[in-house]
Parts: sequence; C-alpha cells; structure tokens
Amino acid sequence: MINLLVIFVYSLIFNTFLIQRLFRRDLIVADIALSNLQNDFLSISFPVSFEINAFAISFVLSLLLSILLKVFVLNNFSINNPKVVLSTLVNLYFIYSGVLLSVLWMLRIYNLSRGIIILTTFVFPVTTFLLILFINLNVFNKISESKYLSFIPYVIFLLLIVFVFIGGINNNDEVSKLSVTTTTTTTTIPLFLETTEDNCFKWKGSSNFVSCSGGSLITNKEKYSESINNIVEFGGDIFILDVFGKIFKNKPDNLYLDISQDVMNRLEMGRGESGLFGLAFHPSENYLLVSFSDKNGSLILRKYFLDKEGNVEIDSAENIMMVPNSPLYHYSGALIWSEFFNDFLFGIGDMNFNGNSSYTSEPLDTTSPRGKILFVNSNISQPAMLSLDKLKPVRNDILAYGLRNPWKIVEYKNYLFISDVGHGTEEELNVLDLREFETNKIPYLLGWPHFEASIDLNVKYNEIFLFVDNEPESINEYIKTNSIPPNVFYSHEAPENYRAAIIGGGVVEDKNSKYFQHYIFADYLSSELFAYDFINDSLYSLPLNNLGTNIHSLFVDKYKTDTVLLGSSNGLLIEVTLP
Repeated sequence: MINLLVIFVYSLIFNTFLIQRLFRRDLIVADIALSNLQNDFLSISFPVSFEINAFAISFVLSLLLSILLKVFVLNNFSINNPKVVLSTLVNLYFIYSGVLLSVLWMLRIYNLSRGIIILTTFVFPVTTFLLILFINLNVFNKISESKYLSFIPYVIFLLLIVFVFIGGINNNDEVSKLSVTTTTTTTTIPLFLETTEDNCFKWKGSSNFVSCSGGSLITNKEKYSESINNIVEFGGDIFILDVFGKIFKNKPDNLYLDISQDVMNRLEMGRGESGLFGLAFHPSENYLLVSFSDKNGSLILRKYFLDKEGNVEIDSAENIMMVPNSPLYHYSGALIWSEFFNDFLFGIGDMNFNGNSSYTSEPLDTTSPRGKILFVNSNISQPAMLSLDKLKPVRNDILAYGLRNPWKIVEYKNYLFISDVGHGTEEELNVLDLREFETNKIPYLLGWPHFEASIDLNVKYNEIFLFVDNEPESINEYIKTNSIPPNVFYSHEAPENYRAAIIGGGVVEDKNSKYFQHYIFADYLSSELFAYDFINDSLYSLPLNNLGTNIHSLFVDKYKTDTVLLGSSNGLLIEVTLP
C-alpha cells in the first residue's frame, strides 16, 4: 500500500508542476479553458461548490494514473528480463500519454504547449520507472526492517504529503483558479461594494504610474448572455455584443441583430477567440458594419443597410472584407468610425497561435492585412516596402502596423488609443497623434514581433525584407529605428498579483469630471481598472473588489458622471462608478 501512495504523491507533484507550467506559458488559453469547464458545471447546476485550479486537475489525473499503474505495472514489475523492462517502459509511456491527453480532452483544455506535453510524455515514464525500481530494491526493504532506520521512508512520505498539501493551499496565483458555485441568475442584481486601499496592488511597468485610488462602486449588474464581447454607443443607444453573434439594444430583452447562424464562437468550439467582435455605424448614411468570425474561422467585415427607423435590413448583407484565420486566435476585429479621417478603422490581429506569434513577420509585412489597423474606404498611406516578394503590391490602406492583437481601438479628437494584448511578458497601450499621419502619410510602426511593449526581443531572423530601390536588405535596423514605444506598459508578473491581456476602454469627455481626458482601461486577468491622464502622462489604478469574473470590454458611459460599463466573460453588463 505504501508503494502505491508513494507513486500517487510523486505523480501529483509531477503533474501539478506540469499543469502550472502549461498554464503559465499561456494565461489566456488557460483562463478560457477553465472558464469553459466552469460553465459546464454551472450549466448542469452542479450541487457542490468547489475551486478549479491546476492542483485539482493534477489530483484527478494522478488518481487515475495511480490506479492504472497499480494494475498494469506495479503488480508485474521485474528487472530480471530486458524485454520485461522495455515492455514496462512502453506501458508507462502509453498509460501516461493516454491518461494525460484524455483528461485534457475531457476537460476541454486545448492549445497548450505541445512541446512541453511531448517532452513530459517521455520524462514521466523514465522517472516513474526509476522510482518503482528504487522502492523495489532490497536496500529499501532493509531500511524498513532496521530498528533505527525504519522510520525514514515514512518521514519522506510525510514530507511529500506536506509538500503537496502546501502546494494545493498556496496554488492561489491568478494563473489557474476559478470558483464553481451553484447560483440562480436574475436579470438585475443591485450590488454596492466599496474597495479600499487594501485592494491596491503594486505596479510593475512604465514609470508614469502615480498612485492607486480605492473606492470604485459596482452599482448594477445585468445578465445578457453567456459572454459579452463588446459594448458600443451610437445615437444615445447602447449596443451589447455577445460572443454568439447577437446584438442587444439598451436592455437584455431587446434583440437588435442576430447573426449567430453565421458566427463561429469560442464557447461552442471550446478553443480559440472566435465570435462577434465589432459594430460601427456610419454617422450620416444609413448603414453599419459588423466584424465577426464566420463558420470557417475567417474574420469577416460585413455591411448592412438600415431602414428609415434604423432597423437592420437583413437581406442587404454584404461582406466587404474576409481574412482567413485557421488558428482561430488573435482576430482583433476592432471597429470604429473615425471622425478625424471620415472613414471606418478596422483592426486585425496577427492571427497566429499564442505560442508561435512571436515567430512570424506578417504584422510587419506591408503587403498583408494581418497585425494592422486599416482604413476601410481610404487608400492614402505610404508605407515602406516590407515583404518577401517585391512584386506584391504594398497596401496603401494601413494606418498602423506591427500589432499582435489590438483589443479595441478608440479615437478622441486627434488621438487614437490602441491597446495591444501582449505575448507572455508585457501589455501595452499606444496613444497616437493622428496629425502626424495627416502630415506625412507614413503609417505608425508599433514594433511587434521585434518588440513586446518595452522589451526588445532581439529578433535576428525574419520572413521578409526591406526593399530599398528594389534591393532587399534586413528589416532589423529599420524596425529598431522606426518603432514607436508604448505610452503605458506593464508586466504580467507584478509583485503582488498577476496581470495579462489589456482591455481597451474609452476617454472621459465630461469636463466636470476629475477624470476629464483620462483614458480608462482594464486588465482581463486581474480585473483591475486604470485611468491614464494622457495629457500629463500620469497613470492611476482603480481597483475593484471581488468582481468574480473577467472583463472583456469597457465602455465609458457618456450619460452618467464617472461611470463605466464592463462587459464580462460570464455575460454580465456591470456598471461601475469610479472613485
């Protein structure tokens, strides 16, 4: 029995380290996977409240492994015959690979690092074989028979138990933890909750951070869908976009547009970032644009005409842009009407797997639409020729390039705010003065994948060239010289919490507000709010207490003083009054 317990504890330690490592490699994938699992339990009204984290997943995995190892390995273990030894190693490989992949598949945890998983399927069988060999050696038996040394195996086992227990208790980092509680949802939930200075977390990022200001009030919550992707205002109305392809107008029971039959969404797929992304109205002509991922995974920009009452004419649908995206990641789909340019602006991500996105040059390729902010109707930019093929035409609809996943763009007067979701280390906010482009027509270069926010990734090899007088040369010096550094950046690994995935927001335009001309934005993983005084280059954090969900979208309410609306991953529209 003691041998089986030792195997279980070792397996638990090994797998806990593995799952935590996989989750830390890509926090967004981990969070989406755990959210899917959380929603599965909530959808069946699971009667027990519990916490889903890396330790819990490892416990289930290790329990199954221990039972199978007991039946197929421990009971038949021998080192007297080389064929038996080889057979044992093969059995260990297939048992571990089968159980690991089955558990990940059943829990819908996809798109984790394949390299780490493959390496682990070889390491675990070898180390487990050595452990079984050790506990079957005569020296182990002699120790247990010795009057003075017999306690040693039990002390070791006890220490392993303590290590695992402490690991489970302390597995509270923001990388991999969600609570599952059975609740009854009502349409409107009044909630008044004040934060204090105790909720402020230390800053690790750009030097323009000033202070933390507690006291944000969550004043209302309304349930719209299973997940909200965006919040848009036009003509005094608020439009709520859910992940499935439905647009609600002002309230949950007023469905404005439903294109869910055309939309692939990440919840049903169980992976990726697909869904409905953007909505923008033409201010004077009767049509709107929407952006979404279609059933093939492509990013679609679609036009609909409106009737005299402002309702959508469904039969008028016209796709005006399509960009294939087989990985189903980094769509962006950000969409706004630009008063400055009198045109729509459309954001497109690099459309790469999370782990591979730093190895592509496509965001810098000025013949490609990926990793860009594009004009929809104008062809007025004059970018440099950055491409693999000098015969391909350079796009003259590029406003900004070198982007990874610009999650919402906002225009205020002559400023464009671009929040670009980081890779594995830093998040960034870029504030561009559009008057510069008006003067020289040169699009803004933001550096990805050579730069991740403030970090020079020291890229040496590229997929494209810079063509000067039709002659190719390395792009490295051009990128280093011309990339614009972010106005705000922050590290994922802050001193006291974990942050990841910047969520773009909006500018406070109320002159009577103390946040006048502050850009309000959020962090997806930590669910913190931030106010950036871009005129004076000063940043403030505005913490929320016990939000209980992740923020997908942030909208500054023009009609309520110091109020923002948050669209959440669990489908709530949350009203927050700023301190």
